[in-house]
Amino acid sequence: MHGMLSRKLVITMAVAIGALCAGACGSDSGSVGPTAEKTQQLTNGTGTGGTDSSTNHSNPTSNGPVVRVVVAPSLFTTSVGNWFGLMATGYDAAGVRVANTKATWRSSDANIIVVSDTGVFYAKAMGTAKAYGTINGIADSAFVTVGAQQQQGGQLPPTVASFDLSFTVRGAVVGSDTSRTVPVAGASVTLSRIGGVTGDTLATPIAAGSGQSDANGVVKFTGLAGGSYSLTIVPPPGSGYLSVKSGFGPPRGTPLNMLYVLFRQ
Repeated sequence: MHGMLSRKLVITMAVAIGALCAGACGSDSGSVGPTAEKTQQLTNGTGTGGTDSSTNHSNPTSNGPVVRVVVAPSLFTTSVGNWFGLMATGYDAAGVRVANTKATWRSSDANIIVVSDTGVFYAKAMGTAKAYGTINGIADSAFVTVGAQQQQGGQLPPTVASFDLSFTVRGAVVGSDTSRTVPVAGASVTLSRIGGVTGDTLATPIAAGSGQSDANGVVKFTGLAGGSYSLTIVPPPGSGYLSVKSGFGPPRGTPLNMLYVLFRQ
């Protein structure tokens, strides 16, 4: 259990005044539910995008076969209307991570959490469900709890048509004190727009740009079109940090400020 917990991704998002936190932090992301044109794809509880567990790790890797899979975090809590991503890693019989693997994902209850074709989950309704990640026929799962959509002052402000976004990427420091973090320079952040201002899912994701974090771990985007986004954060080579795949719903203010903490494998 300790080994699994050490792989957890802790993702927190701090949002500027008037902008709501979204994505994997468990705060309100607005209305980002699946729409009619994606009903068949988003209600069968399956997805094939997955997460590539072989990206930028400094530890030795194996060519397989995969005999064990670990999905992290194993426990995840979010709110209705949020998008989130999980990490699946395959290991061989010696406990060495297998390179060049790709996970497929499914939900135990598509009425609670729904997975898109890109492997990003959507919190559809309150309740609990399991998110399964499978690599080469071997599966593991995370237990997901979805709570009520959070609101400010009982009424949500309208979503914005455009916004500026600032990411701060920090990494967990090795040791028993998991609250200690340091800025991660050279991390690559890639954005894709997956929904409109009202949260309607786009038929085809739109590339929205990419950038690298500076010495303070900060990367900024300006003039983004309103809507829901998926994102991938890849740490610099040799850093030993895990990649992150997540997302957030339509912002309700600008600028939107987010903080991501990367954990080590």
